[in-house]
Amino acid sequence: MASTKITVASMNCQGLNSAAKRRDVFHYLREKSYSVYYLQDTHFTPELEAYIRAEWGYACYFASFTSQSRGVAILFNNNFDFKVKSVYKDRSGNCLC
Repeated sequence: MASTKITVASMNCQGLNSAAKRRDVFHYLREKSYSVYYLQDTHFTPELEAYIRAEWGYACYFASFTSQSRGVAILFNNNFDFKVKSVYKDRSGNCLC
């Protein structure tokens, strides 16, 4: 049953290009069971987004830049119902709405 309460978490990741670090962070986030996770400083590249999406397993959006800097992501959990009507992201990996 989906919850009617939405919980949000924000985390500065300081880079998630390492598969081991990404696995640990995703495990930590899943344990917390928040509805939405806002990640900053992910260092994801556009080429890595499909892989990250499959690894997370739920809906997610990215504003990626390079593997060395910037990047933000919004990860959703499956514990609530939502509908995304539009997505805005800048090309420099600093903003995602």
